[in-house]
Amino acid sequence: MKAVYDKIYRDIKRRIESGEFAWQEFLPSENTLIAEYSCSHNTVRKALAILAREGYIVPVHGKGVRVIYYPRSQDRVVIDSLGPFKNACAEKGLKLVTKVISFERVVVTPELSEITDFDEGEELLVVERVRNIDGRNVYLTKNYLLASIVGDMTPEDAEDSIYSYLERERGMKVAVTKRIFMSEPVADHAREYLDFEGFQCAAMMVNRVYNTEGTYFEYSKSWCSPRDIAMSDIIIRNGNLSFM
Repeated sequence: MKAVYDKIYRDIKRRIESGEFAWQEFLPSENTLIAEYSCSHNTVRKALAILAREGYIVPVHGKGVRVIYYPRSQDRVVIDSLGPFKNACAEKGLKLVTKVISFERVVVTPELSEITDFDEGEELLVVERVRNIDGRNVYLTKNYLLASIVGDMTPEDAEDSIYSYLERERGMKVAVTKRIFMSEPVADHAREYLDFEGFQCAAMMVNRVYNTEGTYFEYSKSWCSPRDIAMSDIIIRNGNLSFM
């Protein structure tokens, strides 16, 4: 069950993204939000603290809380979430269709261990998928998943959402994703599924993923055209974002 502050955070976030609370405007006062959401000061402050960490708002001493979220162009998929990719697409109003093109279990060889950092001899489930967004094949992704973690996951589960399956059926949550962005010459295999629109290099993202127990359970690589990806990050410097 979601905490009350999480529901408030998500609702205010939605209102900011929709433009109801516009860029550079101030949110309603804390007392107004407390009355609207029928909650305590502490609950509202927890919700606002999350929004501040995500770069949606900033507290201004003596004035209130100012909106600093500025809508981005939707022609690229912005990587800024650890949650299920389908949820990130849905939040941006994008239609995602995932197709599994290979699904097999393998034992880690010395060569594969060198690439993925899994121990030699461990069993992995290797899933290759194409992610179609709004009618275009945008991502080609290859996931190497620890077999003991994913259990009896099926291709249908992978087409829906690997992370949703892990949370729903295996009771596991993702804690940390370490990402590296790079580029490499477009491989023939990637050209079979993606349109690189004249680009000779593919944008590539490498993930190493850990669950809340600290277990390293996934290595993945994703390829796309450079025009289809952007990275978003929030850097906080010299600012007091406390609402307490």
